[in-house]
Amino acid sequence: MFQPSHHKSHDDWRKELTDTKVSLQWDPDHDPYGKKLERRAIQLGLKGNALTNLNNHIKHIEDITSFVTEQKQLLDAGHLNKILVPVEKVFRTSDEELNKRIGIE
Repeated sequence: MFQPSHHKSHDDWRKELTDTKVSLQWDPDHDPYGKKLERRAIQLGLKGNALTNLNNHIKHIEDITSFVTEQKQLLDAGHLNKILVPVEKVFRTSDEELNKRIGIE
């Protein structure tokens, strides 16, 4: 996202976006029903060496269709307490300027 405090112009921002191998954007987070929440979630875009390096570290790909189907059945039946979700926490870097630039509060 263009931020006047970090970019001289839209053109500078676009050039940085074109040249960077990792891009970050904040998207709405959603509850189990798909409703948008106030909090935001980070979406990372990878290209070039960053994407290649990630691909080189993938050890296993698993089909979780049956798990997702089971979780959806629990959701539809109103059993939110039985849905398995990852434990999440707010991540902060040790670089306060970077936290400010990418919007981590």
